[in-house]
Amino acid sequence: MKTNKERYKQAFSNLQMPKPVDLKEETMNKKTKMILRPAIAFSLAALLLGGSALAYATDAGGIRTKVNGWFGGQERNVEAVSNGDIGYEFYDPETGEYIGGGGGVSFDAFGNEIPMDAQEVFDQYSTQIEKKEDKYFLHLYENSYEITDLLHPGKTIYVQGKGNGIIHYAKITLDPDGSISSSISTEPKIEADSYQKLQ
Repeated sequence: MKTNKERYKQAFSNLQMPKPVDLKEETMNKKTKMILRPAIAFSLAALLLGGSALAYATDAGGIRTKVNGWFGGQERNVEAVSNGDIGYEFYDPETGEYIGGGGGVSFDAFGNEIPMDAQEVFDQYSTQIEKKEDKYFLHLYENSYEITDLLHPGKTIYVQGKGNGIIHYAKITLDPDGSISSSISTEPKIEADSYQKLQ
């Protein structure tokens, strides 16, 4: 009769260690699509990834994620609440005022969707167009530029300004109905010299 030690030895004697696995780190290219619904911004398109949620707090509105970033040319701390899908709604933590909302996903090298976190979504507000009363402003992080006199219905303008130490290039169109469409990037879409510098 075999002892337990002999049985264990017999059972595991046929097992072999696998050859070492060589893990190579590869950079994945990410593509991103965003859906933003700001309270006061008409249109924005900046794909800036980075950051993460900073803290959590629970209240009657559910789990709120505290994030910070630039909004309307001012640095703000806000609370983000999941909308139950891939997006967030942002609120002023002191007044409870709704600031805006949106969401988006990034794509890895295999085409898999990765939902953006609250900080990544809020970072999209760092560059935006805003209408205050009858004036239009281009906000680039800490800098705000009034562009009212440059806009004409049905016309597209190309302007550049600085924000967060980086030059941003904006294509902005004032539609005949008064709405704004824009794209803002750190790379010029036409010759860089064709962009009007904002002061």
